[in-house]
Amino acid sequence: MQPHPRYQPLEKIASGSFASVYRGKDAELGREVAIKQIHDQFLSDPQQLERYWAEAQLLASYPHPNIVTIYDIVRDRGWLIMELMQTDLSRVAGKRPMDLGALRTTLAHCLRALKYLHAHGIVHGDIKPSNMMVDRRRRVKLGDFGLARRVSDEEGSLIKGTTKYMAPEVVSDEFGEVGPASDLYSLGFAAYELLCGENFESLFPGLNAYGRDRQMAWMMWHAAPDRRLPEISRVLENVPPDLAKTIQKLVAKPQSERYQTADQALSDLKVDIKLVGGGEESSATLPRPKKVEPDKMRRLMLIGAFAASALMSLAMLFWPTGGSQPAAMPSEGALTGVVRNVALDRGAIVLILPEGAAKEVPLGKDPKIRSSDGDRAYMPISELKPGDRLSITFTSAGDAQRATVAVRRPMEAAGRVKQIDPERRRLVV
Repeated sequence: MQPHPRYQPLEKIASGSFASVYRGKDAELGREVAIKQIHDQFLSDPQQLERYWAEAQLLASYPHPNIVTIYDIVRDRGWLIMELMQTDLSRVAGKRPMDLGALRTTLAHCLRALKYLHAHGIVHGDIKPSNMMVDRRRRVKLGDFGLARRVSDEEGSLIKGTTKYMAPEVVSDEFGEVGPASDLYSLGFAAYELLCGENFESLFPGLNAYGRDRQMAWMMWHAAPDRRLPEISRVLENVPPDLAKTIQKLVAKPQSERYQTADQALSDLKVDIKLVGGGEESSATLPRPKKVEPDKMRRLMLIGAFAASALMSLAMLFWPTGGSQPAAMPSEGALTGVVRNVALDRGAIVLILPEGAAKEVPLGKDPKIRSSDGDRAYMPISELKPGDRLSITFTSAGDAQRATVAVRRPMEAAGRVKQIDPERRRLVV
C-alpha cells in the first residue's frame, strides 16, 4: 500500500466481501482512526463506488452519538476515514449470554440511533451484531451503512443484507413493505441471540434440513409465517419482564404485532433517561459485565426439557427419511430452489434460488409434481407451500414443455419428547 501524506494504515482489523477496515493513524491530528478501504476490484465499478460514497455522504449528513462518525474521504484510494471503534457485538453473539444490564443499554443505544435515522427517512437495512459497535466510552453505535436507503427508494435487488437477521418482509412481500419496522425486527432478532448466547441456534432444529446452506435456511425460516421465536419466559430464566416484552414485540413477524417506531420500543423499555435523550451526548455506557456464579447463570430451559422430558410442546422440523414414494434427488441440470409463493392464476411459482435471487417459474398446465408424502405419488400445484424445496426439470412435448417437479418437504411433529436416539437420528414424541 502506497504511503499517504496524512493517513497511515497500521493493521487490518476487519474484512468483508466489499471492503476491509484498518486501524490507522491521522498524522495531522495525532489520533487513531479507522480506514475503510473498498476492495480494488470495485474501484472501477461505478455502481459499487456510488453505493460506497453514498455511505460516506449519509454518515456525514446525519451525525448522532449512537452512529459511527466519519471524518474524511480519500477518493483516489477508496478510503473512508472514520472514528476507531474498540469492538463489535459479533464477538459476543453466539458465545455466553450477554449481561442483562449491558443488553438493556445496547438496545436503548440502538433504538435511539434508529429513532433518529427513521425520523430522517433512512432505513439502515443490515442491523446485526457486527454492525453494533462499541467505542472507547463503551457506547454502542450503529455502523456499516452500505445498505442504508431512503424509505422512498424503491430500487435494489430482492435480497440484501444478512439473512440470519433479515425481516420477513425483505424475503416475502406477503408480510408487507420494507421500512423502519424491518430494522426493528433485525434489532430484536440480534437482541434475542445476545440474550441466549451459544444456545440460540438450538431453538431452530430445522436449520440442518438445508445442509450447509445456512443463508437459505435462515431466509426460509423468516419467510414462514408459522415459524416464530418462543416466548422468552418459556426459554430463559430471570429476564426482566420489560426487557423480555420489548424483545418479543420487536421480533413479531406480522408488522401489525410489531413496534412501528423505535420510540414505542423505548417507551416499553425501562432505561435511564440519559439513554433516550434527544440526541445530546450521553454519559450512559455499557456496564462492565458482572461475574456471575455458575449456579445462577441463565440457562436454556428448552435443553433441560429435552433431558428431563418436561411438559413442553415442541415443533421439530426434519426431512423425511423413508416412505414408499421418496422424492427424487435433483437431477443434473435441474432448476432447484425453495418456494417463496405460488401464483395459481398464472400457473407459476416464485423460487428463491441458491444464490438468493427470486425467479418466477411457469409450470404450465398439469405439471407433474412428485410428492414426498408416502401415501400418494403426485400432488397438485395448489398444495405447494412456501418452504418446499423443489427440483424442476423440463421435457419437450412437441412445441410445448412439460415440467416435472420433485418436492422435498419438511414434516412436523408436536408433543412431549419421549425419547431421543442420536445414533439413529430419531425423535419419539
